[in-house]
Amino acid sequence: MAARIILLVSPLMLLFPTALLAAGYRASSSVALLVVSCGVRAIVRWHARQNNRDGDLWGYAAFFFPLITPVVLALLPQDPNSAGALLRAGTEGGRGKAASGTFEERFPLLAQTLEGHPEATRSGLMAHFEKVKTNFEFLLPTQSGALTRLVAEARDRGLITWTGSVGRVPLV
Repeated sequence: MAARIILLVSPLMLLFPTALLAAGYRASSSVALLVVSCGVRAIVRWHARQNNRDGDLWGYAAFFFPLITPVVLALLPQDPNSAGALLRAGTEGGRGKAASGTFEERFPLLAQTLEGHPEATRSGLMAHFEKVKTNFEFLLPTQSGALTRLVAEARDRGLITWTGSVGRVPLV
């Protein structure tokens, strides 16, 4: 709803370059008109993409017709399968459920990583993760230089990371 209001109000931003032109600032008015037109175009593109519409097409239309395009887009009905609709319905769609199954089914990457570790380490981590109800596990190939920064940032945020490699490609 807020995005639609912003779209409806965005043509009013064109009053600023018009006021500059009326005051006699031709160069400033031209620059301001270009900046405002690009801003309106960006808002229209973003809203169109959020509603499963061709954002580039709507963006070009907004650049050439900045007064009418945002209003038309704001008044179009929302696509029920759009990203915006799914985001708003996310909390209404139901609650998430806890992961179920064995440790290896719930944490396949962690189980694979722990295969090469000593039994004490493996059993300690498995006991630590048995009480975890969800799994945010993913495998990410990285560059060697970014590996230390990524691990340090994850540690600062309280996330647990594991590192390994496949050939010469480091994995986090």
